[in-house]
Amino acid sequence: WCLRSNRHYCDGVIKTRHHSMGLMPASSPFNFFGRPSSWCRTFHSVATNDRHDDESPARLNHHLTPVTATHVLEGIGRALHRHTKSKQLQLQQQQQQSRHNKTSGQVWVDDEKVVLVDVRSPLEYNHAHIPGAINLPLFSDAERAQIGTIYKQHGRAAAVVKGLELGAANFAPTLRSLMHTCDAAFHSRNDDAAGSIPAAAAASAPAGAKSREKQRKTVVTYCARGGMRSQCMAFLFALPDPGLSVHVVSGGYKAFRKAVLDTFELKRKLVIIGGLTGSGKTDILKALGEIGQQIVDLEALCHHKGSAFGTIGEPPQMSQEMTENHLALHWSALDPSLITWVEDESKNVGKFFLPKSIYSLMTSSPVMQITIPNAIRRQRLYDTYCNADRAELKACLSKLAKRLGTERMRLYNEQIDQGILSTVFDDILQYYDQQYSHNLLKNHSASMLHQLSLPDTTDMLLNANTLLTTYQQLPH
Repeated sequence: WCLRSNRHYCDGVIKTRHHSMGLMPASSPFNFFGRPSSWCRTFHSVATNDRHDDESPARLNHHLTPVTATHVLEGIGRALHRHTKSKQLQLQQQQQQSRHNKTSGQVWVDDEKVVLVDVRSPLEYNHAHIPGAINLPLFSDAERAQIGTIYKQHGRAAAVVKGLELGAANFAPTLRSLMHTCDAAFHSRNDDAAGSIPAAAAASAPAGAKSREKQRKTVVTYCARGGMRSQCMAFLFALPDPGLSVHVVSGGYKAFRKAVLDTFELKRKLVIIGGLTGSGKTDILKALGEIGQQIVDLEALCHHKGSAFGTIGEPPQMSQEMTENHLALHWSALDPSLITWVEDESKNVGKFFLPKSIYSLMTSSPVMQITIPNAIRRQRLYDTYCNADRAELKACLSKLAKRLGTERMRLYNEQIDQGILSTVFDDILQYYDQQYSHNLLKNHSASMLHQLSLPDTTDMLLNANTLLTTYQQLPH
């Protein structure tokens, strides 16, 4: 039917010239859920008439609807933001990201659970994708390269024919994988085990979400530009289950990336938590989230603690592009009328460079500079890294070799081998204190700095409330 319907695509909306197949004009409005949708109300699609011959799309009972990348980004962001408003905020964020890293394919878009499918090649997907998407590629990396070569040498027609030839062999296994994913997403009685969202988050979803979830089975798919790969696979995905609604991201992943970059231009009211290394800034930030404040935990998103030792105890950092995708989900969901707490960071967190617009906003925002006794800072640093692998400690320390010098590096390596870590950490703290004090005055106006000595260094909820009260008492 795909071949005989002689379809062509324009501005991300499916069109056809084969009206004898029973297709209405693509410009006709069509609600792809059969009723008003909570996250897509203004799109158009292919609709069917009342024909019921063997070749009629109405007989296939499928829906192929384009959705905008911006709507997908903002919908996932709002769902993630709502689901992480409990006292288990940071744990839920980590659980959400962990499930995304396992490519369950299940994500929440506003109040609706959907299966998000990336049909690009594994190489494209592994570099970066929409967070939560599962990879069901139409072509392998080698096949995609082969088709690209044919396109350059022989033109589009030859490339399309070769693509159909190669893709046909992948249709059945890809469809089986999708059916398995959909079965886990829409028929599992245990959402948490199925890898959708944390149980506490599911409980916080709107009251109507659960009943709507039972009625809707939704798949959203995309390729690089919303073209032939995603359109072809969307038609394939709609075949086995008449109750499955399949939607294509208009403009594909490239449109999503544009939405990501546009999101970073959104202004937010930031308050920066500053302080010397070991002050407990990250723990206070998490505690602020637990008491209902808006936060963005850059170090959690970047899988890096921000120093030369920041990789210890963290999973590998994602690519720059993938980290930006995750950050955009959080940034888009922030309420611009409320303040958002962010930990003070340099231009880069590990190998991830902050978007220029966000970093510029951070440097022009007020800074709550917290101070605690040096002895407690040293102990916190020791407790964090004392059980780390010695080889890993030395590898991290080597990043500072040019600044510390050969002789000091030799001495520190010997002390690490001997297990004498306290002396090493004392010297490292002095180095970072000098660096931080220099950068603080360089990056922030003195009039935006507000000093705060915390009364308690172990009760992070108390510290968070003290920090919040002190900020609220400042003249604004």
